[in-house]
Amino acid sequence: MNKSIFVIEDETDMLELLAFILTREGYKVFKFKKADDALKKMEFIMPDLVLLDVMLPDMSGLENKG
Repeated sequence: MNKSIFVIEDETDMLELLAFILTREGYKVFKFKKADDALKKMEFIMPDLVLLDVMLPDMSGLENKG
């Protein structure tokens, strides 16, 4: 399975747990603590799925940056 998932979560424990579970299931996981970092990475890699915390320190997970 070559599916990629971006996990955007500011709480380290939750980020690591999600990444561990998804990696164990065969996904390629990209971890981010800030939404801006994930948005910059999306210029080069388009993930198959994004798991996004809605309460991030740098922006709301509901905010539209389009």
